[in-house]
Amino acid sequence: MRGTDDAMTAARRGVFTLWSMAAQVIPLFEYIKASQATLRPLEMAGFDMQVTADGSTARFAEDLRAFAAGLEDQVLRARAVSLVEQGLSARERLFANKFAGQADLDALTEATAGLVMLINERRRDFERVHGPLGTSFMAHAIENMRADAAFRAEFARAPATTPARESSRDAANAANLRWLLEERYAGRKALVWAHDVHVMNAYYDSQFRGVHLKQQPGDMKPTGTFIAEWLGKQVYTIGMTAFQGEDGFAMGGPATPVPPAPDGSLEARLHAMGHAYAFLDFRKLDDRSPMPIRLPKYDVNSIPDVGRVYDGLFYIDRMARATRAT
Repeated sequence: MRGTDDAMTAARRGVFTLWSMAAQVIPLFEYIKASQATLRPLEMAGFDMQVTADGSTARFAEDLRAFAAGLEDQVLRARAVSLVEQGLSARERLFANKFAGQADLDALTEATAGLVMLINERRRDFERVHGPLGTSFMAHAIENMRADAAFRAEFARAPATTPARESSRDAANAANLRWLLEERYAGRKALVWAHDVHVMNAYYDSQFRGVHLKQQPGDMKPTGTFIAEWLGKQVYTIGMTAFQGEDGFAMGGPATPVPPAPDGSLEARLHAMGHAYAFLDFRKLDDRSPMPIRLPKYDVNSIPDVGRVYDGLFYIDRMARATRAT
């Protein structure tokens, strides 16, 4: 967010419009922008393999071309530049035809595989120009370009959610996040922003309704489970829930009603206590017996030990849909 752009213009260049067009996040992005003038500026980095903003797509193309063009060895440079152009051209055509062209997907897959192979075989040449961190980052980004295209192409052929496809996305996202935590921002504190489904330390079924502490056949494994396996108690995961209200995209469309949570649920109990908002620290729970709670979305599941799913929970009594920023 450095430069002369206002906070929301900068955010929309790289953040999915589901979030960056919402009026409710304006204070957050303005706070991040203001921090750039301090001694401890906040830095933002994406970890989803999916490209979700036009600005990031264009910027990546520029960076990838520069990554290849800066190589000192003429033969290596020519090969890398050729593969980069092959991959970027194929990706542009795929976006234009809504990922319906198998030949273009094959061309992109071939190009990314070739680039990764070049980096692995001639790593010293790449690191001499871009350093170990820059080379490692671009290797991840190239693989993400391939994975994103494959994910979109499969979705175009068969839109219905499959456990294998969703799990592959979360596995890739977890690998990206781990790289950021262990290499790019090693030794620093990180706040990770994602949907409850993706951050929880549990498994969910293919209908996004059932939740299991132990993986069942057909379950999907979210990013949060990978991170909990790697970091243990170093990570503190917060889920969000609501008693009632509605949700909806800031970009428009119908609102989805959220009916009152049923009697006996955690949300109903908090509502009866009159809390408009509440935060619960599950690490301090003495009672680990099953607790009926809304997760990962609005269905109520009875979880044997909810503290294994989330370390804490933020409760909203009446949730309101996002509104579009002006």
